[in-house]
Amino acid sequence: DSSGLKSPYALSDDVVYSVVSDIATAKDLEIASRLEFDKDTFEPYLELPQLPQRVLDLADSLKTEGAAPYQRALAIQAYLQSNYTYSLDVAPLPPGRDAVDYFLFEERKGYCEHFASAFAVLCRLQGIPSRVVTGYATGDYNPFSGLYEVSLDDAHAWVEIYLQGSGWVTMDPTPGFSPPQPSQGSASLWIFGDLFRWMGNRISSILP
Repeated sequence: DSSGLKSPYALSDDVVYSVVSDIATAKDLEIASRLEFDKDTFEPYLELPQLPQRVLDLADSLKTEGAAPYQRALAIQAYLQSNYTYSLDVAPLPPGRDAVDYFLFEERKGYCEHFASAFAVLCRLQGIPSRVVTGYATGDYNPFSGLYEVSLDDAHAWVEIYLQGSGWVTMDPTPGFSPPQPSQGSASLWIFGDLFRWMGNRISSILP
């Protein structure tokens, strides 16, 4: 569901905890997304400013009649990842322009905030409750400690859509970003692969 857990007191730096959660399959999400949700409760996640007509037209063109909300969200995600380029070299938004409209039809490139904002707007235009989330990507896996090292460079923005029966579901429209994949092949090859990647990242960071 959309609820969460919060500690009633401040946690010290050395506190260790674990979390157990259920994993929903794509089929689960397709089924859950066909159910109705409380529109009054999720109205804030459907609100939109006045948008240029071409943004509305794009959202309408990406909608497949009869498709469940999750399937429509996947189509929007695929469209953004296939037709726009990830780049940190983006000029400032011209005065008076709508940020999502300018990204979609003029700049056509941007970083995670651009992709997340556009995705959330297009989802809301199709009646899918959505919200932009900011935080950090997974970071680099350290094979020596068995932990992921997260730095400022791992700051990221993505989107959550609400599906009745599944709650808030994470989706990431930014090209090239994905959660870590399970190991392939033998465990020894996977460990060596992580080791070489970790060493390569560290060496590249200290070279001029």
